[in-house]
Amino acid sequence: MFSVEFHSFLKPDTLKNPILLKTALLLLILIPACEEKEAACSCSDFIDQGVLTDTPVLGFHKLYLADETGLFFNEIYGDSLSFPVDSTLEEVSNLESPNELFQLFMLNLNANNIYQHSPKLGYAQAKDTARINKILSFHLEKDWMKVEKVKFIWGLHNYPLTDKETPYFSLYGLKEDKHGDPVVSSKYVESAEKYNDHYNNELSISISMNEEGTKAWAQMTSKNVGNFIAITAENKVLSAPVINGPITGGNAMITGGLPKEKTQELVGLINCEAYKRKIGEDAFEKEMAGCFE
Repeated sequence: MFSVEFHSFLKPDTLKNPILLKTALLLLILIPACEEKEAACSCSDFIDQGVLTDTPVLGFHKLYLADETGLFFNEIYGDSLSFPVDSTLEEVSNLESPNELFQLFMLNLNANNIYQHSPKLGYAQAKDTARINKILSFHLEKDWMKVEKVKFIWGLHNYPLTDKETPYFSLYGLKEDKHGDPVVSSKYVESAEKYNDHYNNELSISISMNEEGTKAWAQMTSKNVGNFIAITAENKVLSAPVINGPITGGNAMITGGLPKEKTQELVGLINCEAYKRKIGEDAFEKEMAGCFE
């Protein structure tokens, strides 16, 4: 960065020479301006991904586990017993057929058909996820406990459940407050950078939070030691780590085998979001307009 060299311009000899002093002061003015324009212009690549919206890029959410949502799925299964096995949407007067859910969706059960103590509620192939979303949406309105709120969301990664099977996506259930906001989000993040984890041979994202975020993150991790949380972006779960202990330093690492392109995209989005927050939305949009001149 240019800033580490600022002190070298203003040496005693420079202060005695009017021309050198004028040049040094001009550089002090221009270099930060160039850096800011470069920062804004680099964000132009992310306009389509929503960098100009108020929705945080990242969210850190508390999660329901499969054994906690078992009652919900059991109620759907109970409903399915009253429908013909081959019932369709049209045949049941625009109500979602519960049978269809269990034909498309594999619950996360152990060998004894007991719900697992896992953040992965179940699995489905990519071609079926939209239909499953529609069925679950109907039953959330009909069956879910009124005092609880949940948002079902799919994982970013798909993988085979066995070596020979078609890849499946995992379904997660986010715990939501009355506003539907994450407990902690990237609105508290000051910067992000790509991190090469040579030990696990994978890319990760290292983030640093501001003072407010450091407190919120410490509080969330302190209250959820031993629990899973979901790290989300673009309506997908990037990873669902377990909190091993309070994290008080204001740092977090996003791991989970992110693809190189996705890692670079998220780092750029997070830093653009932080930059927009730093200079203000009006100034950010003004600089962005200058990038296309």
